Amino acid sequence: MSLLSFPGAAEPDRSVGSDINRLQANTRRRKHLGVSTLVLFTRCSHSDQVQKSDDFQTAFGQRMRTLREQAGLPQEEVAHRMGLSSSSYARIERGQQAMRTSRLPELVDALGVTLQQFFSEV
Repeated sequence: MSLLSFPGAAEPDRSVGSDINRLQANTRRRKHLGVSTLVLFTRCSHSDQVQKSDDFQTAFGQRMRTLREQAGLPQEEVAHRMGLSSSSYARIERGQQAMRTSRLPELVDALGVTLQQFFSEV
């Protein structure tokens, strides 16, 4: 029995049910990996999702660069402190590569800021 059906209930909307089932499976998978997440459910086209992701990556990278420059650190130093190659760090900063969220503590430590300070401008 799914969350959307019970004896005597009308047949659930399959499109919504399948989306919810995918979210539940995704949430279970993330919990299994030990990642605490907040899943936001929105319906939008694939191109909208890609655009939003690209916009966020670009803004995230620009924030990294701003804070790095304010701290007077070269890319190589921040990359070394995070345990990344210089080229990977540069791609993240340019918004060409996503960074794993598990690296956030390393990033803010390397930049000498808190998570709150980092995300106050993104």
